[in-house]
Amino acid sequence: MSASNKNTPGFLVVKDDQVKVPPLTCPVCGYFMSTASDIFFWETYECCEECGVTWAEGRNKKKWKKGWRPKPEVIKEQVENRRKIIPRLKL
Repeated sequence: MSASNKNTPGFLVVKDDQVKVPPLTCPVCGYFMSTASDIFFWETYECCEECGVTWAEGRNKKKWKKGWRPKPEVIKEQVENRRKIIPRLKL
């Protein structure tokens, strides 16, 4: 059976250039984008919620929109501190 056979089952992948698909990880800190809040912040600031709240909002908002990002050492320190926080479990 040839690949050009119209009866061959398969997949059709359609790419829509109008839709921005969020990445799996935050481009700033590298954490997984795992919540609806992460997606909201990515659509607004192109980062996860934690980075958005920590750096993109507030007094850095104008700088962030112009492309400013914290130094890699600052990001690394924030990520280390974030790992120490124990999430609350809801039962």
